Amino acid sequence: MPFSYIGPRDRYLVICDLLHDILGTNQPVLHRAMVRLEDVNAFTTSASMKTLTDYMYSKKIPFSIATIPLYQDPLGAYNGGVPLTVHLAQASSLKQALNYALIRGGSIVMHGYTHQYNSTPNIDNAVSGNDYEFWLATQNRPVDEDSTQWASNRLKAGLLELSTNGFVPFAWEAPHYQSSPLSIKAVPPLFKTTYQRVVYYTSDQPNLNSTAPNHDYSVGQFFPYIINSDYYGQRVLPENLGNIEYNICSIDPFSCLSYTWQDLYTNAQYALTVRDGFASFFFHPFWLEPDLGTPGFQDFQSLVNGITGLGFQWVAGNGVK
Repeated sequence: MPFSYIGPRDRYLVICDLLHDILGTNQPVLHRAMVRLEDVNAFTTSASMKTLTDYMYSKKIPFSIATIPLYQDPLGAYNGGVPLTVHLAQASSLKQALNYALIRGGSIVMHGYTHQYNSTPNIDNAVSGNDYEFWLATQNRPVDEDSTQWASNRLKAGLLELSTNGFVPFAWEAPHYQSSPLSIKAVPPLFKTTYQRVVYYTSDQPNLNSTAPNHDYSVGQFFPYIINSDYYGQRVLPENLGNIEYNICSIDPFSCLSYTWQDLYTNAQYALTVRDGFASFFFHPFWLEPDLGTPGFQDFQSLVNGITGLGFQWVAGNGVK
């Protein structure tokens, strides 16, 4: 049963490849790679962005930048208890980093509007980049305001935040890849492309309470290649390898996982099973910050070199077909 479990090293990849034969697509062997810098916001340092940008530019590797347009810390979690909002117009360091990247192969993905949900800790601390925005993760259900219009208004606000500062995103990415079905329906009218894994449901208004009779189900699915139109009408660019993670529990109790560059490299080897399988991953620039003490940049380079050595061709998300 190739759908009983969907993972980057699972039999699922075999059926993904066999679909070409079943559907008679005559797809030639073509292995491409993509990389996305993740959760870039008003407090992402220009030093980390410049280091990564310069490295990829030197390698002639195009890249995407998942950008959060409006930074919110409504509880002052990182600001001494004082609420903080930073509009893109005020985020001079972020704008400088984006403009520097754009002329060196970067392109922008809109990663939520605020990447958090009001002043409610939505699993973490209500700070942009940490929490869910279009899903009430603490209760595993849609937010109270959930509707396609509510989500559309947030997406439009994010687009306005970017456009008034001279930035045009080519794709959408939901915070933590999670949106309600009604929220997802707001995306196709505003974005031609999404760049993420997608969570699918058995209902447009799902009840995922496992104790409820006839309760609904959800599943997060990755694709090893481009999907031109999914259930919601989205064109989906793949992210199928995952991301490098370090266990920094002593600093952040929500960051207690380790996922090495070697893990992602192994996933890329498995991706070769699919004749047109991608090697697509994302990376958080904050792993370059000295106070975290991780080998973030070294591991990033090792992964890029490893994927290149497997024969993948690096392509731009905003131009890939």
